[in-house]
Amino acid sequence: MIENDDDLALTFKAPLKGWHDLIFISSLLLVSLLIAGLFNFKLNPYFPILIVIMGFIIFYVSRYLTSSLTTLKISNGLLVITQNNSLFKIDKILSLPIEELRGYEINQVTRGNNALFLYTNSFNYDKYSLLKISDELAVEAYLAKYLKKIDKNSNPLFGSFLSAFLFALKNSFLFIALSFGIMAGLYFSNTKYQFGISSTLFFIFSLLTGFIMWWFIIRLQAQRKYFRFGAYYWLSACFFYISTLLFYPLLNNWVDTRETIISVNRPDHILSYQNHSLFKINKASVAPNLILLSNANFGLSNRNGTFPVTHHFITPLGGGKQINRQAHYNFWLGQDYMQKIKSSNGPITRKRFIDSFHQAAKDQFIKSLQKPPVFYKITKYNKDIASLLWYSPNATKLVIVLAPHWESVTSYRKAIQKEIATQIAFIIALNLVGCIIVALNR
Repeated sequence: MIENDDDLALTFKAPLKGWHDLIFISSLLLVSLLIAGLFNFKLNPYFPILIVIMGFIIFYVSRYLTSSLTTLKISNGLLVITQNNSLFKIDKILSLPIEELRGYEINQVTRGNNALFLYTNSFNYDKYSLLKISDELAVEAYLAKYLKKIDKNSNPLFGSFLSAFLFALKNSFLFIALSFGIMAGLYFSNTKYQFGISSTLFFIFSLLTGFIMWWFIIRLQAQRKYFRFGAYYWLSACFFYISTLLFYPLLNNWVDTRETIISVNRPDHILSYQNHSLFKINKASVAPNLILLSNANFGLSNRNGTFPVTHHFITPLGGGKQINRQAHYNFWLGQDYMQKIKSSNGPITRKRFIDSFHQAAKDQFIKSLQKPPVFYKITKYNKDIASLLWYSPNATKLVIVLAPHWESVTSYRKAIQKEIATQIAFIIALNLVGCIIVALNR
């Protein structure tokens, strides 16, 4: 850092304005797509961890590569900012009339990463990341001589937290209504016209829709109301558009509560009802003691030191005739059982617990099928089921798996309604947190 009182200049190191964010975001998106491609775009428990790790690596590498010699200079009523990057051979010069600057702020962007913000009277801003605390102190002392410092008390329209929070709350209601309306329209259009939009694509569309709606409804409005950068930074505002990821399961659950149960004679009659998933089958036969496929899949360990184990069981579902070992079956009955194992247990102990639970779950599944289910629900064909059926001589290419339900239809719908209430509560909670962040950065 160099300070020259004669030239009214201050020099320090800072990432190249605009380039650091561009390289970081584009590289992270590219790496995310490559990782997703390796997992065949399936939701995998390791995917978020890999993205977070790569995000940190890309962020700091791009910040190092774009680090540039930066100079602030006050001259003839102008604040002149120059940057020189020797690696990319880039020189950038920005001249800002002092009279057009509303003020400056040095604040945290993400934990441990601060930046200088220069706010203009036309609601725009310029951001320069600061790498050292000594640079932050020097920039603060330098600009304080010429510019007004912007803080939470500088907003001319919202003098209190409550007024800013109510503003954000009003916009968040509009954000939720429009985002949900768009995704509901896409959801029911996909159901009616069979566009073939998968659940993974729907989640992507939900996030993109939420981001676009947030940009126009919340971000631009906050920026034009003199809010500081933290109120409309995409990372701190993620609570808004992440809440849109709950729209898909919410819509699924709502449809489930509205669906009527179709009564059919045999399992193959289900094929006549492509847009239904709940069925009562009058003539159905099972023989889990004769043909039963099972496996166990391990999840990631959580903060409590436990990891989940999902035990899958499936058996052929016949049309009333006796199950034959040599026959091929399109319809299968499936049930999952969840187990939690302490990570602190040794491998031998873990295996003993898993094997014991698996046998108990198998016995429970076989015993439960002695009583005919009240109704059946078609479940999604996923990689866990596919791995079970891959080497089975009894499975056909077209496989439909149904989950048996022994509870009443009323109890089934009440359980789903509780899930809907929980999802709505999460959507509201996430948006309230977003509103608080906006209000804190008024």
